[in-house]
This record gives sequence, C-alpha cells and structure tokens, in this order.
Amino acid sequence: MITRFADPDGGFFDSPSDGETLLLRPKELQDNATPSGNALAVEALLRLAALTDRADYRTLAEQTFRLVAENAVRHPTAFARWLGAADFALSTVKQVAVVGDPAQSETQALLAEVRASWRPNLVIATSALPLPPNAPPLLAERPMLENQPTAYVCEGFVCKTPVNNAEDLKKLLENK
Repeated sequence: MITRFADPDGGFFDSPSDGETLLLRPKELQDNATPSGNALAVEALLRLAALTDRADYRTLAEQTFRLVAENAVRHPTAFARWLGAADFALSTVKQVAVVGDPAQSETQALLAEVRASWRPNLVIATSALPLPPNAPPLLAERPMLENQPTAYVCEGFVCKTPVNNAEDLKKLLENK
C-alpha cells in the first residue's frame, strides 16, 4: 500500500502508481457514501503498528492525520471514518495473541470470546505453532500453556498472565 499509493506530499492516492496513467491521480480525503481511502489507509497503518510494533507505520498514520485535522474538527460528519481512526490512535489498544491449532475446538472457543463483543480498539493475531516465518511480532515468543491453545492479552506488547479458557479470557478483555 505504501509503495503503490503513498503521495510524497502526504497521504495516499486513490489509484496505484503502477496503474492506468491518469491526468491527475485522485486523492480523496473526505468521507462520502464510502469511507475515504486515506482514512482506511490510516486505520490499516495503526492496526499494523499494533500488530508489529513498527513505529514507522504509526508515524505515517499521524502524518496523514494532519492533512484533515482542521477540517475534521470543523466538519466532523464529513470525516466519520477518520474520527474512528482517531479514536483507535488515541485509545489504549488491546492486542490479543492466540496460539493453537485453529481447527481445535479450544482455539475456536478463545477466538469466539474475542469476537463475542464489539471491541473496536482491539487487534488479534492467531497461529498454530510453530509460527510461520511471516507471523506478526505480536505472536513471537508466546508458548502454549500446558500444551493447550493459549491467549495473551497485551497492551503495548506487555502481556498479562496468559490463559487457556474462554471464561478467563473474557475477564482479561473486560479488565476484571
């Protein structure tokens, strides 16, 4: 996305650099019937930063926010998706890592608990062990407890005590 759509002057174009040659490459900042591609790009970058701990993704998202900050404050209804991304950027993001065979019912129960409630400021990564080479850093060095599927609830890559049942996971997700 960055390579193909980033504008050196800030933000992202709506058409790729290797796409059809246009007189002008469009770059829509305002949300319309569909969200702005720039707002979606910012949201994706923030989520990737939460999964990978890469500061460059967050920095690029923050730089792109600056393009709309003044207008979003004056006309919030025209920047709804941006405001959702801003909420994500300003909130404490919960990071959930689930390790275990995705086909196993215990793993499915952990994943179902994470997805049971609307949690807009949460990212999740899951994989069987051993991890594939392209696994996000959120999954790194997260062993299974007692050889059972295990969930880790983290904030800023600092994790609470891991759990391997849905009831305990629910308590962690609800901060109880």
